[in-house]
Amino acid sequence: MVNCRLRHLQSLIRSAFVLTLAWQAAACGPAEGPVEAAARLGVDPASVVDIGNAAVAPTIGPAGISIVAIRKRDGEWVVSPITTSPGPIGADSLHLFSHGGATGEEWNSFAFGTAAPGTERVELAGFPDQRGGRVVHGAWIITLREKDVSPQDLEWRFIADDGSIRTGVGIFPPDA
Repeated sequence: MVNCRLRHLQSLIRSAFVLTLAWQAAACGPAEGPVEAAARLGVDPASVVDIGNAAVAPTIGPAGISIVAIRKRDGEWVVSPITTSPGPIGADSLHLFSHGGATGEEWNSFAFGTAAPGTERVELAGFPDQRGGRVVHGAWIITLREKDVSPQDLEWRFIADDGSIRTGVGIFPPDA
């Protein structure tokens, strides 16, 4: 009789625990990721490139083309500038920001820039594991795992919505 009551009590406790966990999960909703946080923080989610526990996005402003990072700091999602390069808005450009050494990061290099109207995407040859390249509001970004990428490593293709392709090597324009 005591064992039966004990098992019944254990079953009730387990049921209450499971219900509590389910209620907490429902109350909190799905966990917000970097893409959802970007939208809430004013960055167009279409431009965001998810790189795991963070994301990056290109933005165009008065100073030129910028890269911003969306990552958690002290438990809250924040948008932080990484770098800005002057450049022609409404024309093709390619800039490079590349880390080297023991970064501890999974994604270490960022090719980014602006694109002429009608450009849909930018691609880089020779980098099998890259993310991004979609042109949104005239800006684009591609993330690479490789470290110490140099301008001569970048063989690029700008692909327009009419199927035309512009190709080249390196960063540009010259003052980039």
